[in-house]
Formats: sequence, C-alpha cells, structure tokens
Amino acid sequence: MFVHALAQDAYLKLGDANEMFALTEASRSHLRRWLPWVDRTRTVADSEAFIGSTLEQFAKWSDPGLVDRLGAWLRSA
Repeated sequence: MFVHALAQDAYLKLGDANEMFALTEASRSHLRRWLPWVDRTRTVADSEAFIGSTLEQFAKWSDPGLVDRLGAWLRSA
C-alpha cells in the first residue's frame, strides 16, 4: 500500500478515507475557514479521491516512475 508521511507519527494512506471523512464531517464548520476543499467533500468517496490525488502528487515529486505504478494500483483497488 502506498503511504505518505505527514509528520513523524502521522501517515496518509488510501485506507484512511472513512476516518478522514468522519473527522472532516465532525469539524466541518471549523475547518471551512481555512480549507477550501471541505465543502466539496460530501462522501467517503470524496475523501478517498482526495487521498488518492495527494498520494499521486507525492509520487510525482519523489519518483516519476512511481506515478504509473500508483495509478495501476489505484485502478485495481
């Protein structure tokens, strides 16, 4: 599974979509002041798409060949 380190003990992975959506939903009014994507996140699938695109961007920056492998993996998931 592709994982992106956010901090020393914090990681972002595709399997986090349910938890990310629940946290977004619970804090929506507070988060929207700073995060423009909050109002476009309406379902778990939206959170999953956000995580997938974030991982893809990370792959592009770290290893250009990883983008193709990540895309193939996301399509097979």
